Amino acid sequence: LEIAKATLAEAASKGSEEKESGRDDTKKDGEPKLDVYNVHDILMQVEELTERKRHISAQEIRAKVGLEEEVFWQYRHEISKLYRTFEKYDDDEDQNLTHTEAKLLLKHLGFQPYRKGTEAQYVQRILE
Repeated sequence: LEIAKATLAEAASKGSEEKESGRDDTKKDGEPKLDVYNVHDILMQVEELTERKRHISAQEIRAKVGLEEEVFWQYRHEISKLYRTFEKYDDDEDQNLTHTEAKLLLKHLGFQPYRKGTEAQYVQRILE
């Protein structure tokens, strides 16, 4: 979003330069006109920055957790979301889930660890 704002500001300054040169690329209210190429450039810059931040975040998580390289590359696209979900349920922030925290996480993922039946028994066996 900040890049988009900066790009718009840059387009506005270019618009004022072009206005001085006799070419006016601003709307009547003074805002810059954006053609499809300007919008495309802005979106590409935002996408590139977002991807770069996602990569840096994933690398930081890898270092913090100590993931093996093979596991990291297999799950690199989901690693940030997985880690944020893990952190959400790690109430005591010890990088480990208690049985209660694990059950809450499983419930969030769509399992029913509290209901009696085979699913709850399976969860209980895993947690033992």
